[in-house]
Amino acid sequence: MKCIIVFVFVALFFSFSVNSEPVKRALIVAIGDYPVESGWKKLNSLNDVTIVKAALIHQGFHEKNIVVLTDKEATRAGIVKALDQMIERSKAGDIVYFHF
Repeated sequence: MKCIIVFVFVALFFSFSVNSEPVKRALIVAIGDYPVESGWKKLNSLNDVTIVKAALIHQGFHEKNIVVLTDKEATRAGIVKALDQMIERSKAGDIVYFHF
């Protein structure tokens, strides 16, 4: 009987202690190098990446959970793929941040 009580206690302890904090994930998309024919001027969006990433890390985001897409990586397909991957990895209660 003691063995069962200890087992239940350990099982409950680990079920509450594992994933007690939400995982924080972020996707930063920075496009600044637009084609000339688009009509958009060159932007310095890479400066924003440094600032946003630093702010996220200050808020408890782990660098490994921050995905950055810039310029040629930031295609429609690239953004959709990164969002899909973030959704797949996230669970209820996690915190997700998207910066475009």
